[in-house]
Amino acid sequence: MRTASTRERNRALVAGTIGAALEWYDFTLYGIASAIVLGPVFFPSENPVFSLLSSFASFGVGFFARPFGGIIFGNLGDKIGRRLTLVLTLTLMSVSTFGIGCLPSFARGGIWAPALLVLFRIMQGLGSGSDIAGATLLASEYAPNHRRGLMAAIPLTGNPLGAILASAVFGLCTMLPRNEFMTWGWRIPFLLSAFLFVIGLYVRLGIQESPVFEKAKQQRHTETRTGFLALLRCCPDTFFKALMLNVGPNVTSYLPTAYGLAYMTQTLHLSPTVGTNTLAICNVCILVVQPLAGHIADKVGRRKVFISGALLAAALAFPFFSLLKTGKPSMILLGFILLFVLAGSAVLGSQASLLPEQFPTEVRYSGVAVSREFASALVGGTLPFIATAVVTATGSSWAVSLLCVALMLIAAVGAFLCKEGKGKSLFPNVSSVTNRVSV
Repeated sequence: MRTASTRERNRALVAGTIGAALEWYDFTLYGIASAIVLGPVFFPSENPVFSLLSSFASFGVGFFARPFGGIIFGNLGDKIGRRLTLVLTLTLMSVSTFGIGCLPSFARGGIWAPALLVLFRIMQGLGSGSDIAGATLLASEYAPNHRRGLMAAIPLTGNPLGAILASAVFGLCTMLPRNEFMTWGWRIPFLLSAFLFVIGLYVRLGIQESPVFEKAKQQRHTETRTGFLALLRCCPDTFFKALMLNVGPNVTSYLPTAYGLAYMTQTLHLSPTVGTNTLAICNVCILVVQPLAGHIADKVGRRKVFISGALLAAALAFPFFSLLKTGKPSMILLGFILLFVLAGSAVLGSQASLLPEQFPTEVRYSGVAVSREFASALVGGTLPFIATAVVTATGSSWAVSLLCVALMLIAAVGAFLCKEGKGKSLFPNVSSVTNRVSV
């Protein structure tokens, strides 16, 4: 059995972090653009609410593609390995993001413009549907048992890094005269994703396969099956628990970052700069808080940290909107710090190690990726659209807050039902694995 060196572990962490940065750069960028620019550029309408809803619908399309990406690349990750799969997902995400920046507007391209936008958004969703799952999984399989929580959480720092970069670049572009920004300025952040791709590809091509996967592959019997169908055969109950658990991070991530920005600009009529500046500050804080959550999970257990974060988010669902309604940047920042930074980091930082610990090695990539991305499609992709429609219809945010409370309680129950993996090995036991995933 090969033992990973410190250099190999560090390179795996860097490779995962860069990929996560690109994914979150893409999705943060699209989320910000959905709230500010994509509606009038690709879905022009005399009714600005309809234009915004159409833009958020295209945002949601990427989420509904993610489960399919999780199934496709999860199967590949379990069959051919984590390394090559992560190269493929990185490439797909990069091509689609760059392509969005090259699209003509509806005024120039007609119906083909929004159609191609949706197509690239689907490609983006397919790639990201297993990239961050593979990054955290790879880090988990490389990590020593006593540091798995911390090491699995480190690639997730790519999320705030990508979001900071997206917010900063997009914020600078909004300083252009409005006509120039709406014509070509908004494209610049999408085109700049090519630089992240080149760096990420170089690093990922240089990593080796995880020792845990290599051992599992050596021990496989001819009857052993891998991938999503094998996952459903061997542990459907585990998959369902993981699906419940994954609801939580989607609420703490996309309620503030996607819908929160739109709520501030469209409903409260605040400057977009307030939102972008708030996100930048919060993401700097997450760079520290999220790995800290992973470290604490190594000490007290993953479930305790996750459930604490989920219950905190449920308690903050109503106060969050009250703080936004003040219109004061300091109060808005406080709301984001509490929900997005503290509660969000607790659930995401512990989820990174908790999820891989639930599944056998032969189906681990599929289990992590598909459970994450089905939850993303069901919750992350629909929450901004539902919230916009509800607030427009009722003139109040209380129903959105109530929905978020229910979703976070579901996530807390899912985490409670999962097994605690603190300190336990991920290396496969051939007899138990064969019994679980063979036909």
